[in-house]
Amino acid sequence: MRPAVYRNIARQLNISLSSETVLSDALLAVASEIFTAGITWGKVVSLYAVAAGLAMDCVKHSQPALVLTIVDCVGEFIRTTLVTWLKRRGGWTDVTKCVITSESSLRSHWL
Repeated sequence: MRPAVYRNIARQLNISLSSETVLSDALLAVASEIFTAGITWGKVVSLYAVAAGLAMDCVKHSQPALVLTIVDCVGEFIRTTLVTWLKRRGGWTDVTKCVITSESSLRSHWL
């Protein structure tokens, strides 16, 4: 992954963290763009990384209450867009098949 991509998300999106509507609209736009060409585990992980980056931005900018908006927004996106794909793969545990490991303690290489 590229950690810098997932920092200062609000600034990268050119949004202010002033309202739930601005935040949820921006997050849904990013989520829709991520999955435009299909769903993969890498994209699912990216969605969570973007959401985490936005949550960190909210806390850094003294808007911790907006983190709940992010949780609700991601949850709703998963329910409406990803749940069928997730079910077809047997659920969240399927992501473990994307991890290559030569040692049981090393689980960091994503396909």
